[in-house]
Amino acid sequence: MTRCDLNDPNTNTHKIRDDFKRQGWDVVVAGNQVRITPPASAERVAEVLGMPESDDFVDQDEEIQNAWFSFERELQAFIAGNLATIDVGGKRLKLYSDERSHGIEYPTDVGLIDILARDESDGALVVFELKRATSPDRAVGQIARYMGWVHVHLANGRPVRGVIVARQTSEYLRYAMIAVPDLSVYEYNVKFALTPARAPSAD
Repeated sequence: MTRCDLNDPNTNTHKIRDDFKRQGWDVVVAGNQVRITPPASAERVAEVLGMPESDDFVDQDEEIQNAWFSFERELQAFIAGNLATIDVGGKRLKLYSDERSHGIEYPTDVGLIDILARDESDGALVVFELKRATSPDRAVGQIARYMGWVHVHLANGRPVRGVIVARQTSEYLRYAMIAVPDLSVYEYNVKFALTPARAPSAD
């Protein structure tokens, strides 16, 4: 427990977090949420919740933290906009489109599908589940639910495949994916580079 005096008007959330960190607890600031976990449980809690471990957040500005949590939407937009050039198992994909949606945030009775695509080679429908950070094994159950819905309501006999995209995959997830046919899991990498601008030269 924190040793801060909670009745002290000078006590604030930053002081409480710092006190827990000094005691060896794992402190993760995620947007407007703070997760405080005993060190021995931190890895498993991060796995179950699908949140990055403390190293991803400690000592970062809140603006950076909020930017990270909004990145999943940007990842969705990037993949949807570049399906034709992204290698997904050597398949050529395009967004699935019908009267419900154009393939992004596709509405179903069991939730929104991040991206729904179609394989141009065999007509298979491809369900994408995107995770901004470490993907827990429960993502397999989630995408299997979407794949089942698509199989019943949209496939009309066509194959249905699933794709999980995450920054990192866990051992739990890698074992779970073995049990689901036609499911692929990919990790993404984001690279950022600065290129020097050329100074103007005299003609």
